[in-house]
Amino acid sequence: MILVEDSPRNTVAKWSSEASDQGLIDGVIVSPFCTSTVTNGYKPTGEVLLQRLLDDGVANLWFDAGTHALQMPAAGDFRFYDTWDLWGGSRGNLNSTATQREHIRRVFHVQSNLDVPLLCPTVLLDNPVSQASQRSLEMARIGLDIAQERGAPVFLTIAGSSTFWSAADSLDAHVGALAQLESDGWFLVQARYDASMPVPATANEVFGLCRTARSLGEDAFVHVSHGDFAALPAIAAGADSIGTGWDTRQRVCAYASYVERPPAGDGGGWFKRPSHRGLFGFLHRQHAELVATGDAALSRRLVPGVLPADAAQESFEHHAATLQALVDDLLSRGLRDRYEHLLREYNTAIDNWTDAANHARFPSDQNSWIIPFRDGLALYGAEEGW
Repeated sequence: MILVEDSPRNTVAKWSSEASDQGLIDGVIVSPFCTSTVTNGYKPTGEVLLQRLLDDGVANLWFDAGTHALQMPAAGDFRFYDTWDLWGGSRGNLNSTATQREHIRRVFHVQSNLDVPLLCPTVLLDNPVSQASQRSLEMARIGLDIAQERGAPVFLTIAGSSTFWSAADSLDAHVGALAQLESDGWFLVQARYDASMPVPATANEVFGLCRTARSLGEDAFVHVSHGDFAALPAIAAGADSIGTGWDTRQRVCAYASYVERPPAGDGGGWFKRPSHRGLFGFLHRQHAELVATGDAALSRRLVPGVLPADAAQESFEHHAATLQALVDDLLSRGLRDRYEHLLREYNTAIDNWTDAANHARFPSDQNSWIIPFRDGLALYGAEEGW
């Protein structure tokens, strides 16, 4: 399943609906950081946006309060956020059980009014054994209690930095404590400093995400927020869904995406570099065209097919189709087969990067796009005894 993460641009309703009609995406996640409750002249309000998507047949609709972004360094992009009634007191105050309960209650109230599933907010974690991690457990328990009072299913969020997802046994203990709450589903968030692609991942954090997806995905839905290509090992390990979009801020959950923008600031950089399924990544347009010119057969195999037009919507739709095909292929297999298949594909991609780089005469980027994810997946497989 592919879900479009929200964007401050006014393209969400149109592009998501058109991609959904083509079977390229399965739903949309609205964020208060990207969508307002007040008409601003170019993008519809959250209520109108969701209704348009529903009317256009987009079925999997969500509202993610994104509370974990408030703990990001220099978070300050609140131009849309503060139009939502999410806090009883000051924004971000979760210092007591009472303020946590009031925030969660208000988030659930918004979600109920929007007629989307209840998704409990959480805090951003750097360490699974900390005061903040205890707060995240308390908020999860409160969220389940309120949802039970409402008689509604609830989904929980786990959000952390690279050090959190790399924390080995401590991570497993924290996830185990959350798993005992038996949530109806999970949103997993890997927070990074900037929205660069490929993301600067490590094998240990990929391994941690895989273990978490394996543990939680046995009995519940698991979405990897802003996951894009980097989330494919999690799909192999048991996750069900990946977040993506046409801006870098939709493909990476980055601290830099929540820094205050100037009044005329845009919604993020259009990402028009063409996806290459055989590389599990992107090439600069110039390099992609050099490969296509130098070895058309190789280019058709890696893309696959022809390069998409150098335009934002066409590039997004091509990327969504690429990602959907990869996810569908993995989900059609049993867990061990998913692992073995993706590991083989990663090893093939290493050779593909070498071939593409030789044809276009650019440095191969396999060490960033492939190696950390291949190695993290291999650690997961070894732990499973495969």
